[in-house]
Amino acid sequence: MAQSLVPIINDELADQTEVDSALARQTRRFIIAAVLCVSVLGSLEMTITSTVMPTIIGELNGVEHYSWVASMYMLAMSVSMPLYGRLSDALGRKKVLLFAIVLFMIGSLLAAFSENIFQLIGCRVLQGLGAGGILPVANTVLGDICTLTERAKIQSLFSTIWGLSALAGPIIGAFAVKALGWRSVFYLNLPLGLLPVVVLIWKYRDKEKPHATDLDLPGMLYLSLASTSLLLLVSGIAPSGWIFNCALALTCVISGTLLVRQERRTEFPMFPPEFITDRRIGPPLLAGAVFGVATLSVDTY
Repeated sequence: MAQSLVPIINDELADQTEVDSALARQTRRFIIAAVLCVSVLGSLEMTITSTVMPTIIGELNGVEHYSWVASMYMLAMSVSMPLYGRLSDALGRKKVLLFAIVLFMIGSLLAAFSENIFQLIGCRVLQGLGAGGILPVANTVLGDICTLTERAKIQSLFSTIWGLSALAGPIIGAFAVKALGWRSVFYLNLPLGLLPVVVLIWKYRDKEKPHATDLDLPGMLYLSLASTSLLLLVSGIAPSGWIFNCALALTCVISGTLLVRQERRTEFPMFPPEFITDRRIGPPLLAGAVFGVATLSVDTY
């Protein structure tokens, strides 16, 4: 099954047929607007939160755990993202996207009530688990309702949103902290999340029927172990000592090896290895990884 995924994608790239005509143009506009709003929710979260973190740390007295707030959010988002993609195939795009948005909103609301740094870190993990499903499933929804030509146009809007978020996030964050306090930054996510939830419930119907219900749970476990051990190793938030660092490095290598082996053998992998070697998919993935590392490092530190 995994070997057939890349040919399917190649066939889709060559297919210029229109999407199902039953989806009215006005309805599609509502859905696209809702998905763009979801993109705003995900992009602003990173830039705004990094701006107000010094104020938050100063009030909660947790400067020694500063890096945990961003690192645990990114870890939860990175680990859960591949699983959301498989869940959207198994359960349908609408259910999974709504669940991710609601989970993100719950994490934001709880973060606003945090009384110490450890509560905030736990809430950021919850936010990250929701954020892991927002952007990938939202892009999948657009792929379902738009033609190939339309996807290129919509992608330009996504790029514009992320560019504007990089500029507007610090300004909004600074204003919110000065005028309303740092907790208002997390309250801001509630209306931004509620609007697309209402529109998606009202207008969106899954075009693709759920399929391939088998989930790659071993792959998910290996990915979690590899990502967590690597994060603890490079971030300095774990206990120091060469024995502990060697144990983390060994765990990362073994888990990564088992992950590659699992993805090659399973019928329904979270991430088919063939994607890396495909010329249409592999280079953009690697470029996105490099860009993400550079952007998030500068933004956080």
